[in-house]
Amino acid sequence: MAERHLLILPALLYMLCIPCEAQQRKVTGRVIDAGMKIPVAFAHIQNYSRRVSTFTDTTGYFSMEISPGDTLVLSAVGYFYSKVIAGDSLLASDAIPVLTLRPRSYDIAEAYIYLPRSYEQFKQSVRDLDMQSTRIDTLRGELRAVSRSESVAAYEEFLANRRKDGITLLSVPIRTRDERERLELRRILDNRQKQDKVYEKFNPGIVRMVTGLTDEDEIIAFMIFCDFDEDYVIGESQINLIEKIEEKFREYRKKNK
Repeated sequence: MAERHLLILPALLYMLCIPCEAQQRKVTGRVIDAGMKIPVAFAHIQNYSRRVSTFTDTTGYFSMEISPGDTLVLSAVGYFYSKVIAGDSLLASDAIPVLTLRPRSYDIAEAYIYLPRSYEQFKQSVRDLDMQSTRIDTLRGELRAVSRSESVAAYEEFLANRRKDGITLLSVPIRTRDERERLELRRILDNRQKQDKVYEKFNPGIVRMVTGLTDEDEIIAFMIFCDFDEDYVIGESQINLIEKIEEKFREYRKKNK
């Protein structure tokens, strides 16, 4: 009799496990705006019960392993948080489940608009504005100052060695000041366009949304830690870049522990 019990027990355990595994499935869903009924791109979906998360793509779709009773927490910039309990209907239906987020409005300070009496007065009022600069702006200003200083020193050395005893020593084309300024302006504009493309895909707002960081200094420190190549950021898709940011954030937290 004892031997029969030992043979039956593993079979019962196997049969009990089959329904549990069958209930878990990979669900493809969609997140939309509750008012406008439009897709919410890059919304954060966290399965709080399983400690996993993902993001929607640009059309609002996402895929995730879900079991009945799992708690899903939805969030996105400009929307209220939403909590969804995964029921049997969400897993059993063949239709793609649609989850909604309610838009969130933000209070802003009042603004004053006035018209200056002339264009010259308008330019002067812009110059007089007390613009707040970030740490990145300060570093860029210091780098520009160093670069200009080095350029001036190199040009003065060129002028000093250009002629000696009436003989030209360097066969370098001599450009006028206007030509040099136009070349420098072209280089600055090209570099700025590249930086703008990088900033569109990798900026403090996106880092804050993906990592949950709120302190500006820590956000900048993490962005420096990522050390992404500009060409990589420009060429990579936004969803893959977000996954890379998540991976870097896990390394960042582990290092700072």
